[in-house]
Amino acid sequence: MMSHCVPVDERESQLLDEGLDVKSLRNIRLVHHGGNTSVRKRLEVLPIERFTSCMIFADQAYEQDTMHADSHSLATLLLIRDIESSRVRESDAFKSSEHPTPIICEVLDSRTQRTISGHKNLSLSSDFVQSNKLVAQIMAMVAESRSVKVILDELLGIDGSSLL
Repeated sequence: MMSHCVPVDERESQLLDEGLDVKSLRNIRLVHHGGNTSVRKRLEVLPIERFTSCMIFADQAYEQDTMHADSHSLATLLLIRDIESSRVRESDAFKSSEHPTPIICEVLDSRTQRTISGHKNLSLSSDFVQSNKLVAQIMAMVAESRSVKVILDELLGIDGSSLL
């Protein structure tokens, strides 16, 4: 996890207040790095080539200005992809069968989503989630039919559904 707005101890306290005890995580390890994620120098110290996946969330500091938040997220995405590709070119151990790290990038503004759709290279560099639209669609589904809430709670809730 990288954040330039919140110090490590404050971040863990926020996560705990919101219901996530970092010490209880089993299949994921949360490591905090401080620094602005749209600054290359800050991202270059990360072991990006060892990531198995990456999620880029909109920074809460820019939440009121969705275009600014999206610009920040896209800058982070493009920097990560560029650093990843430059390290691949430098590495002798790279195999042609290896694929880039899967990245999911949060987008808040529908205009950004349209811009992404119009640029082939950008749209192929990541999967994008328009979180505001997703929340609105879920609320609309529940408003239309309250019975769907039980299904959504099962699918999207903390306990979730299990195949085991």
